[in-house]
Amino acid sequence: MKMTLVLSTSENDYICIPNTEDYITKSLIAKGYNYHDQTKLVHGNGALILTLNDSLILDSTLISGISEKYLVYDGNGNNIESEELSLILDNRHAPIGNCRGENLDALFNKGKISFYKLENGEFISVSESLHENTLMVDKRINLTDFVMNKNFHTSQGLPTQDIREGDFYYSYPRKGKVARLVADSSGAFLNYLMGPSNLNVGLGVRAKISTGNLRQFLEELRDRYKVQKGNEDIVYFTRERLVA
Repeated sequence: MKMTLVLSTSENDYICIPNTEDYITKSLIAKGYNYHDQTKLVHGNGALILTLNDSLILDSTLISGISEKYLVYDGNGNNIESEELSLILDNRHAPIGNCRGENLDALFNKGKISFYKLENGEFISVSESLHENTLMVDKRINLTDFVMNKNFHTSQGLPTQDIREGDFYYSYPRKGKVARLVADSSGAFLNYLMGPSNLNVGLGVRAKISTGNLRQFLEELRDRYKVQKGNEDIVYFTRERLVA
């Protein structure tokens, strides 16, 4: 598979996660690829697909910014208005509109969860036994509790057995399946029903860049893929996928 540019090269297109050196893409990227190919493309750009824990951190950041608990900034250091934060949260979880899908970096098999970490410039696959308090039945759960209350999610980012009921559909991890967020007019879901080879034109991922200097990271990315600053919209390979 030919490596190509899937990350935006504009600092404005990233959310700065408070008190970290992590930046998460505002939009879905690498749409229309399966989990395996999305992983290769995002890793080829020096980033990681969001894990379950990353997904919770993103939602917590969005909710805190919307409720004005604290200000949330983009990669340029500009305050992101609550209206834009709400649009991003709605894109992930609002039970309205056409189907949106987002793969997360969580593959399940025989009671274990696998995901990638970036250590010393190397992408390392990690496999862990599922936490003993993981909810292992299908249930409609309270999304706010799941995201904002650490007592209701495990250290691996999955709901606990005692989480309260709500209107967010959760299906427990199945063997050989990938974690996926789905939302449409019928509801919002966190499910594990499709395998890593499954693909859909609207199915994308969000990526996390961990760097102390986002501008330098993106400049090096532009150089690698020969993108002229200010011309991202012209040469950006997956732009049509991002706005589909």
